[in-house]
Amino acid sequence: MSIHEIKKKIKECRNCALYTSGAGVPGEGEPCELMIVGEAPGAEEQTSGRPFVGRAGKLLRRLLEDEGISRFYITNVVKHRPPNNRRPLDTEIAACREHLEAEISAVKPRVIIALGSTAINYFTGEKQVGGTRVLRAGDVNYVLTYHPAAALRNPALKQDISNAIRIAKSLLKDSDRQKQP
Repeated sequence: MSIHEIKKKIKECRNCALYTSGAGVPGEGEPCELMIVGEAPGAEEQTSGRPFVGRAGKLLRRLLEDEGISRFYITNVVKHRPPNNRRPLDTEIAACREHLEAEISAVKPRVIIALGSTAINYFTGEKQVGGTRVLRAGDVNYVLTYHPAAALRNPALKQDISNAIRIAKSLLKDSDRQKQP
């Protein structure tokens, strides 16, 4: 399935009751080696139909820009905004699984940055963030770190997110070197 088809399906999704918050918010970007996955759209994201455009998204995009990263695909585990920005329920995550898996399949990332406990739990089954770290599964490196919304509440966490971005950049460069003859 193409990215265009996936986005259309997400916008029209009614797999769970969250669809009443508005159209689904698909990921943004084209297939590339770096994918960033957060929790769920916030109010600004739900209104604009774009992921990571609110305060947390602006912080994240600035940190990516500071590292010279401009090519990435960015999305969320859940595609509709939960009421009052609460954490998505397991049933809502399960309802969105097909969409995120389709995005991953179409994007074919070599590195996925998982932002916050919902994304980390999705990929690892773990419930806590526990700092920044890297896991490898198959051909994909997962960089696990805090969600930028946490850094808005606790500015010290911004450094962890910056480190995660640097690690992701380094992993992409290392794998580029391994591909060269």
